[in-house]
Amino acid sequence: MHQLRLMIAGLALAACGLLLAHPASVMADDVPPVEAALLFTQSGIAPDGSVEALVRLRHQSGWHTFWQNPGEGEATKIDVKADPEVKVGAVRWPLPERITSEDNKVIGHGYTGEVYLPVLLSAAPGMAVGQSVQVHVNVSWLACKAQDCVEGDTALSAALPVVEKPAATPAAEGANAQIFAEAPVGWQLSAHREGKLAVLEMRAPSPIAEPQFFPLTEMIWHDAAHQYGVNGNALKIAMPLDDFFSGDDSLLQGVVAYRDEAGVQKAVQVSVPLLDAPLEVTPAPIGSSFQFLLLAFLGGLILNLMPCVLPVLSLKALSLAKMGGQGGGLARADGLAYTAGVVLSFVAVGGVLLLARATLGEVGWGFHLQQPLVIFSLALLMVAVGLNLSGLFEMGTSLQSLGGIGAQPNGQMGSFFTGVLAVVVAAPCTAPFMASALGAALVLPAPAALGIFAALGLGLAFPYLLLCFVPITRRMLPKPGAWMETFRQFLAFPMYATAIWLLWVLGGQNGHGGMLIGLSGCLLLAFSLWAWGRGRLVWKLCAGGAVVVIVGLAFMLATIQPMEVEGRRSDPLSSEPYSAARLEALLSEGRPVFAYFTADWCVTCKVNERVAINRAETASFFEAQGIVVLVGDWTRQDPAITKMLETYGRAGVPMYLYFPSGATVAGAKILPQILTPAIIQASIVPRP
Repeated sequence: MHQLRLMIAGLALAACGLLLAHPASVMADDVPPVEAALLFTQSGIAPDGSVEALVRLRHQSGWHTFWQNPGEGEATKIDVKADPEVKVGAVRWPLPERITSEDNKVIGHGYTGEVYLPVLLSAAPGMAVGQSVQVHVNVSWLACKAQDCVEGDTALSAALPVVEKPAATPAAEGANAQIFAEAPVGWQLSAHREGKLAVLEMRAPSPIAEPQFFPLTEMIWHDAAHQYGVNGNALKIAMPLDDFFSGDDSLLQGVVAYRDEAGVQKAVQVSVPLLDAPLEVTPAPIGSSFQFLLLAFLGGLILNLMPCVLPVLSLKALSLAKMGGQGGGLARADGLAYTAGVVLSFVAVGGVLLLARATLGEVGWGFHLQQPLVIFSLALLMVAVGLNLSGLFEMGTSLQSLGGIGAQPNGQMGSFFTGVLAVVVAAPCTAPFMASALGAALVLPAPAALGIFAALGLGLAFPYLLLCFVPITRRMLPKPGAWMETFRQFLAFPMYATAIWLLWVLGGQNGHGGMLIGLSGCLLLAFSLWAWGRGRLVWKLCAGGAVVVIVGLAFMLATIQPMEVEGRRSDPLSSEPYSAARLEALLSEGRPVFAYFTADWCVTCKVNERVAINRAETASFFEAQGIVVLVGDWTRQDPAITKMLETYGRAGVPMYLYFPSGATVAGAKILPQILTPAIIQASIVPRP
């Protein structure tokens, strides 16, 4: 017995010695290398809404798990299940980091520290507020530290309430801090083979630095060094191909991480055919510039036929009639003045647009008409011009000379400002050929971009310039006479119609209150102009007081919060509001989608909607094909819609996209900008 006690004591002392000698290994058994948790970006989910479920992985110091293309490891697996009323999307993988060994060899791609892996959940429209959605997540991973690897898995569950207006949670801040790979916007891409190398050539919209490439397939050796060449916004990456890869090697897919001019880390996802021979990614400057300049010029020509420009062109019609009996020198001077106003205004608008994009981010063509104050000011201007044409007031060479209709023989200044007005009113329109040119202008260097805007202005001014410089056309014009006064008064009505349209747009942006402010401002403007013409001091004071009230109304319009306008659509076509999350959810389900992007101030958009889209035959066709319709309303500024426009090389609306079943966000078919029901159906189901 005594010997047994001595043996037990000896074993205890040995165990204590082991504890003292290796305390860390015992602690490692108590603390798992990875802790998983289930969080949500919102406090609940709204009926017909969406929320991101976040699988948060917290790694102990020195441990890592693996990305979707792991390298020497095993990718983390996430399986999410929810109630039948909830659709579950795919995992959105954050940007990984390179995992290296102690000898600095790359062994894979993965995550350390804390990472959020989001999965989109989309609720059905019929879900009742107050019920709960059960979400179950199974997560498995391979966690490694140095030479040690441990498999882990866990089951997570949560009840997510269905609420009317869910609020953002603190978890969303952590998720948004992750850098997610996104489809490239405005990038020129090509890839080719050079021996046993895959060479990716890219040209970004702006200078980049510190690039990294993370392949999405195993065709690229994960542990081989990549060669990077950066020159401003041009990037060239050479990567060794895996000789043993037996899958599809026709497509180079991956994520390019880089730092922008401000030093902010960003990433874009690329998918480009891997060609056997190099393809020049930098277009020849002369050919490329000429192509876009020609497209811009043709777009400007067609812009003369668009409804948004017709009210201003009516002013020039009167100016041409006035010149019927005058010399060619005056006509040519008038044409040059009008052209100068158009071209310089287009260049100025282009410069402001480029500056706004550089400072504010997501803006596009027609951005100024997304501001209620601009709409209000344009409505007042149209009313003032209309009242002048109606003969309510005369103001010498200012408004009276607008469009060359003043009494003075030299109306070049008026022609110049008519050109300015034509550009302001033409901004909502995007004519054929114009979309590609504007899309290129937003990614080209500033001098080339401004050249495109100048060509667009020259196209808009060219028909009138041609009439002014060709004598035979002037001889065909009627002689000046008493009829001109009647014609002048008649031209006031297109101006009033334009003002009504602008006030309707204002109501769409700020509700009935915004429309009331606009109508009141127009009424006060008419009173002010009438009172000023009475001549007496008391009436002029009244006119000044009305102007002060107009300024106050403008201040109200600029400071009040935009109103959500309900019940704006009563169309036969069943549609949903566009959101990037909703589009991704539908595509992940394999649903075909027709997405169109519109705005109340876009006349072309409204015509297409009336004659082609919101028709019973189109609605029946979409229903028969099982197509979901998404509507992106760009009446007010929406960065998500601006980003989608840029993805397809567009700077403004309208834009019509069809996503067939199985397509990706970047794989839509672009429909023409002028639509009929037959064009829509033929674009989706081509005729044999």
